[in-house]
Amino acid sequence: MNNKKLWQEAYWLAKVDLRNNKRALLANTLFNMYIAFTLYSMSTFLPSKEDSHSVLIFTQIALNFFVMAIVPVWGFPISRALLKCKSNDVYTRKLAYLKTMPISDKVLIWSRFIQGTLMTCAMALLVFTLYFTALAITGKLTLNLLECALFMLVWVGYSLIVSSLYVSWELTLKGKSYFMMNLILLPIYVVGAIGLWMLLKQSIWAAIMDGVRNYHVYLPIISLLLGALAIVVSANGLTKRLARRDWHG
Repeated sequence: MNNKKLWQEAYWLAKVDLRNNKRALLANTLFNMYIAFTLYSMSTFLPSKEDSHSVLIFTQIALNFFVMAIVPVWGFPISRALLKCKSNDVYTRKLAYLKTMPISDKVLIWSRFIQGTLMTCAMALLVFTLYFTALAITGKLTLNLLECALFMLVWVGYSLIVSSLYVSWELTLKGKSYFMMNLILLPIYVVGAIGLWMLLKQSIWAAIMDGVRNYHVYLPIISLLLGALAIVVSANGLTKRLARRDWHG
């Protein structure tokens, strides 16, 4: 299969999957509207005189954990099937069904990454439009329009990096194993959130805002390049793993 045909078929399959998940996309939209205003509340929090400095530290660590855990799932439709993946193994059954059709493994893999990238970009645009609008209305916006776009692209890159790991698990693990790997990541996010605060003495959210002001395009370029690299490496590794996977055992 030539590259042009591969991309055409992968894009078509990604579009069909998105079209069949309209309710899930609506749920994602509503959920990420909530996320935008949660990010606004956490990132602009200032302790009162009665609060101790430790309250501010806790909020910054909580913000680290929140963005580390939430941003990577922008590319995943929220549905009952996703929430019940441990018991119904929906991903394995869906892929087993698609394997009965004349669809190559590469098309399956790249369609999932295309779908995830499209959803990530759409949800990022929604979240940051609402977030920066709220900052502007309340007089707390410190970035210009270009810097806002660059800040968003940094987080899109991060989302693509981590979500490539989730996609790899989705395509190669049974439901229970996929669920357990997601749980295992939670304490890793906690340790990462604490470690980042100890290193930066502020939230990673605020640190990246500072980085965008100081370094402009360099941070988003690095982030997006790493995201693209993560997808390519994951896709290449998945080709061999899918060929060996037992779909019915």
